[in-house]
Amino acid sequence: RDPADRTTLLLTCTPEEIEALVSAGAISGGMLPKVRNCIAALREGVAAVLILDGTPDRPALLESLIAGKVGTLVMS
Repeated sequence: RDPADRTTLLLTCTPEEIEALVSAGAISGGMLPKVRNCIAALREGVAAVLILDGTPDRPALLESLIAGKVGTLVMS
C-alpha cells in the first residue's frame, strides 16, 4: 500500500484491488506495466501471478522458493 514502507506489503490482492491502488497513486511508475501485465495474464486464464522483489539484494530464485512469505500473489 505504501512503497516506502515494506510493512504495508500486500501478500495477496485481486485485479480490482490493484486498480484501486493505481487510482489512489499507491502503484505508479515502473510498477504500472508490471501490474497491468498481471491483470492481462489473469484475463487470459493464468491462475495466479507472483510479483517478487527484483532488487539485487533479493535474488529472484530465493524469492520464488519462499513464495507466500514475500512478494504479492495476484489472483482473480
